[in-house]
Amino acid sequence: MAMNQPTDDCGEQTGMTAAILMVCGIIPCIGFLFSIAALVFIGMYLVKVWECKGRAEQLAIAGGDPGQWAAGPQPLDPNNPYAS
Repeated sequence: MAMNQPTDDCGEQTGMTAAILMVCGIIPCIGFLFSIAALVFIGMYLVKVWECKGRAEQLAIAGGDPGQWAAGPQPLDPNNPYAS
């Protein structure tokens, strides 16, 4: 959770479903049905991404002091194995 806001997958599963349906669209004779379904899922995915973008912008506006992120790089945590 970011800033105590519930999150969802922001269309990750819908996008994955659309990609799988597009690949299935190459099947002869019935591929056009998968392609039509893929177009529907692509539309749903784009709407979901647009909504997540709006929510992220609202959180950024409602967030704290905007200058806190412009202060420069933060010190690295020595206990974080992914810090580079």
